[in-house]
This record gives sequence, structure tokens and C-alpha cells, in this order.
Amino acid sequence: MRTKSTFPILLFLLVLNVGCSEQPPLSGTVSMGDEGEWKPMVYLLDPGSWGGIGGSFAGTVLDSAIIREDGQFAFATMPDAPEPMLLELAVQRKEGAFFANRLDNESPTTANYFPIVWKNGEAISISAAAAHFQKTFSMKKPFPGERCHVAVA
Repeated sequence: MRTKSTFPILLFLLVLNVGCSEQPPLSGTVSMGDEGEWKPMVYLLDPGSWGGIGGSFAGTVLDSAIIREDGQFAFATMPDAPEPMLLELAVQRKEGAFFANRLDNESPTTANYFPIVWKNGEAISISAAAAHFQKTFSMKKPFPGERCHVAVA
């Protein structure tokens, strides 16, 4: 048996759209350029230590994510990191790079990797241009709780 007091609550619940925008833990956009010289892939590397940052062939490849035609990519899962963990993101040229953990250190304007710090529960969004990955790299880390929103329809 419904009372008059439950009707407004039911109406409110029908109008209220509560949702979590489940942003992947690590996602973003990589501009591939028009030259077609870059593999459409972002690699997630574990450098092993602070000293391993930027060291070619030193890091372990943990995962990779396809860069779609619109430049978007996403890693659906990340390593378990209850404490902050050092990782690197890297892109590779199509020619001459047979290993995903080959890192170019010749110049910061053309370096193909960028270190990040990851911890469980975070959502990080990045953007960069493949040809100038380190130089153009930017990152947005939302504030805790920003992943969920409430919208009135």
C-alpha cells in the first residue's frame, strides 16, 4: 500500500540520473601526425627503479593499448599498486624499433617516453603528440570522487 509520501520519492528517483562515468584508470589521446611513421600503440613499462627511467631495453613491458584513428587509447587494467608505483608510457616508430621498451634519449623534444606515478584507484588522462611525446606530454589527474557524478534529467 503506497502512501502519499512515497510518490514524490519515486518521482524524484525516476528523474534523478545517478551514474559513475567509469573512466579507465589510464587513458588519453596521442596525436599520430600525418607522416604515418608511428605504431598506433602506447606501451606501459615498469622501469624497475628511478635509475631505470629512460633506459632503453631496461624496463619490462607490462601492457599495451591500441591508439584508435581518433587518437584515443585506454588501459582497462593497471598493475596492482597499493603504494605509488613508478611507470613509463612509450610510443614507437614503425621502422627501426623492434622492441617496445626501446627509449629515445637523444633530445627531450623527440624522446618517446614519459614517466608517471600510479596508485590504485586513480584515473589519469594524458595527451601528447607521438613525434614529440615527452615535449608535448600533459596529464590530468581528477580529484578523488570526481569519477562519479549526479545529473538531473
